[in-house]
Amino acid sequence: MTPENRVMINYPTLSQGARLTAVHLKNEGGEEIGRVIEWMIDVSEGRVIYVVAELNDDKSQYHLIPWKQMHADLQNGGYMVDDELVRRRGITADANMLPELVNEKRILDKIFDTYGVPKYWEAKDEHPNHPGEDNAYPSNAKLSEGKGYGG
Repeated sequence: MTPENRVMINYPTLSQGARLTAVHLKNEGGEEIGRVIEWMIDVSEGRVIYVVAELNDDKSQYHLIPWKQMHADLQNGGYMVDDELVRRRGITADANMLPELVNEKRILDKIFDTYGVPKYWEAKDEHPNHPGEDNAYPSNAKLSEGKGYGG
């Protein structure tokens, strides 16, 4: 689905959280290429930051894909992603790394730097609570432990 063919609506597109588990990923040709394993969410901002995905042809590694690189396929279900770009960028993690992903600033920086996606938390004018300091997005793992979000 090309950007011109996306369904445009003037209200938010919502989904139930349970339906996001194992959602399908598709390439721009509409072929299923994998599934989402985890949704990494900035709970203080209320936004998805990136997803952890398993690609059908490479189940030994999870791919870390910025949310800005994906878009919903509202007509057919699932999320569209440029699979060649994902493979070329090669930001991966193994299953043992999943708990670390909510705590590691260097991983988040690497994902955004490699894909060339702007770091919204470093924009001083737009987000005065995130001044771009080294502690601009401290881990919420301890705070959120056992509460169903974050760590």
